Amino acid sequence: MEQSPCCNEEADTLAKTAITEGVVVKALKPRYELKQHLQELFFKKWQNLWDNRNSGRSVHKVLETVHLKLALWMREEILFVTGQRPFIP
Repeated sequence: MEQSPCCNEEADTLAKTAITEGVVVKALKPRYELKQHLQELFFKKWQNLWDNRNSGRSVHKVLETVHLKLALWMREEILFVTGQRPFIP
């Protein structure tokens, strides 16, 4: 099926206009890239809050960076680091 010469000319004209005038086209990023970007922003904000808070300084000395990995500490270790009560083994 061939298109009429009129349609081809119109397509050529639109293509030339796009090239000469510069049409801005925003391409959406894949979902995983957006998720990764949001996670980076989240961690930066969380780290900033962790670094600049007045509370939790004793824990901050031990755990300086924020992350989602679980810290497997015994109850006594948590009480010792947080200073909630005297450490009694």
